[in-house]
Amino acid sequence: MYKMFFKMAVMNLIRRRRSSLLVILMIGLSLALMLGLIGLYEGMMKNATKALLDSDMGEVSIYAKEYRLYESLDYRIKDAKAIEEKLKAYEGVGQVVSRVVQRGLVSTARRSKQAYLIGIDLEAEERFGELLKMMKEGSAQWGKRELGCVMGYKLAKDMKLKVGTRVIYSSQSISGEIESIALRVKGIIKRDNPAIDERVIYVSKGTSIEFSKIEAQSRTQIALRIDDPVKVESVREKIQSDYPHLDVKNYKELIPMIVQQQEMMDVFNAITFLIVMFVVFIGIFGVMYVSVLERLREFGILMAVGTTYAKLRFQIIMEVLILSFIGYLLGSLLGWMLLKYWEVWGMDLSDFADAMQEFGLAAVMHATIKLSYFTTTFWGIVIAAMVSIIIPLRRLKKLKPIEVIQGD
Repeated sequence: MYKMFFKMAVMNLIRRRRSSLLVILMIGLSLALMLGLIGLYEGMMKNATKALLDSDMGEVSIYAKEYRLYESLDYRIKDAKAIEEKLKAYEGVGQVVSRVVQRGLVSTARRSKQAYLIGIDLEAEERFGELLKMMKEGSAQWGKRELGCVMGYKLAKDMKLKVGTRVIYSSQSISGEIESIALRVKGIIKRDNPAIDERVIYVSKGTSIEFSKIEAQSRTQIALRIDDPVKVESVREKIQSDYPHLDVKNYKELIPMIVQQQEMMDVFNAITFLIVMFVVFIGIFGVMYVSVLERLREFGILMAVGTTYAKLRFQIIMEVLILSFIGYLLGSLLGWMLLKYWEVWGMDLSDFADAMQEFGLAAVMHATIKLSYFTTTFWGIVIAAMVSIIIPLRRLKKLKPIEVIQGD
């Protein structure tokens, strides 16, 4: 018997194909737009976080006590090279790099600006965060005398520098004296990290050590990439336990903004989800309520000849579920296509590149695709659809067949 009412539900949707099609399109387009926005926004946050980790701190960074407060070479890790070798053997640790970071002043004949001189190992940095792929102009090379440098593109732009230009970098050495070094710009890099792009000059580690006059074993930072994000905190705790004299932080502690952005993203996704579900609810409710009112005589006759309310309720539920399921399939397909396009080619916002750079965002935003987008949305649509027919079903339940037939 229920099979017959299922067929009746299908036939009624076909008979009212115009309104049915409008509901399906409404669900599909709303769902596709929601999936696109959620995937794009989450991908934007994911890429921004990746840029920070690749270019600077990794998942875990180690400093000497008080270094982050004073940024002085007086607070350096004196046995850093030995510690770095030991850290490579830790479970869960992927790549390890150490750096010598020194604050000073970069200047030309006409301009000067505060900048950080960072001594790095090119091969290690490439493994750590694909540094060479981020080159905007020139190449990463130090030259025979190792006096070449690579600087952030925003710093180069502000200083009016090009590849091949000479600059003077001045800073206070460990002895307390002001030292200067002449560097030639060999490359310009863009890392989508404002801290790097606006204020950093990369040089060879040997040049930095010689310029700052610190010990060959000393470093100011050791950064680690952790293979499994779940293990970040456990690895940090183990390192802190093994080296209590050092300051060991995970990236969330170093940049709380990442946590805030994640919380904002969750709120944004929740609001977007609720808005779309409300649209689905209103759309289905309007169509189904009108449908029930228009068929009161039909339902009255069916009830008069012995059809139970449960069977009519089953028909209405089947109608709304069929509409919702087809709309979900359409929206999922369109949403997946949209997300796939943005995942591969991204959304180009080059016209707003300068504004986005201030927030550490790339000019081309790439989306991310997760199965949870589709499963959560499926159940959300089912719930919204079922809630939307509560009032129409209550109207049907109160129906008195004789009054409806006689009233007609």
